[in-house]
Amino acid sequence: MRLEVGPFAFRARRVDGGPLRLAADDAHADFLAPDGPADAELFVETSPPPPAAVGPSLFVHRAQWHVRADGDDWSLQLLAPAHRPHLQRLVRATRDFSALRLWTSGDDPRPGEPFAWLLPELIALGLSVRKPALLLHAAAFEVGGRAVLAAGMSGAGKSTLARLAVECGLRGLGDETALLAAAGGGAVVHGTPWFGSSRVWATGRAPLAAVLLLEHGAENELHPLGGAQAAAELLSHAFLPTWDEVGVAGAASLAAAVAQAVPVRRFAFRPEREAVEMIRRFVGTLPGE
Repeated sequence: MRLEVGPFAFRARRVDGGPLRLAADDAHADFLAPDGPADAELFVETSPPPPAAVGPSLFVHRAQWHVRADGDDWSLQLLAPAHRPHLQRLVRATRDFSALRLWTSGDDPRPGEPFAWLLPELIALGLSVRKPALLLHAAAFEVGGRAVLAAGMSGAGKSTLARLAVECGLRGLGDETALLAAAGGGAVVHGTPWFGSSRVWATGRAPLAAVLLLEHGAENELHPLGGAQAAAELLSHAFLPTWDEVGVAGAASLAAAVAQAVPVRRFAFRPEREAVEMIRRFVGTLPGE
């Protein structure tokens, strides 16, 4: 089983040669691709996990994945369920995330699904150390063939704005998580299968036109940001490989380059279609339309 999400390719196979599957409603199914080269090889064992690393947690990912140092490698530990957390899945990854081994516990409700619990999202974050990319807490949609990133904290309105964009006839690339990758002298936004409450996702890609930093407002208003402040704001909405100094430095450099290349605006908006129309008009004023 092989996935392609933006610039990253993941391949999973069971150690015993048995079949792997995806749930019927799993968005990863749209990202399945023919066999070919892979950035990360995931070997799956449906057997009890070996003892987990006991060092301090270096990073806590969504869905309760913990990254810990494990000798010369990394230990990724899924603790679930929330009301009684215990080790349910364990992944051991090489430092560059090129080779991983997954063990599932006997009470894992999805033992045959290697990409459950947002594991590829975490692997993509690890791979971003090798390929310049930012994994962003942001919605993304296309306006005139170019991508708009709408970043914000939980509750800022990412899913709402993505849903409104789709209702207005725009192509939604995601309502929760987007991949921003360097491309030539600019950047490209890739859709991901890691959706939010509006369940907007797509496999497409588009060159980045603008970044919006979302907040609720009494009116729809765009306010410019520039320089170091714009880069810092963008970086504040990125998932960072905090366990890797080189990876964090690369993420900061990419954020700075993007903030210089495209307009960054704070966008206070009302949850209405006119907010999308304002974005459409704004993008229409940018060079390259």
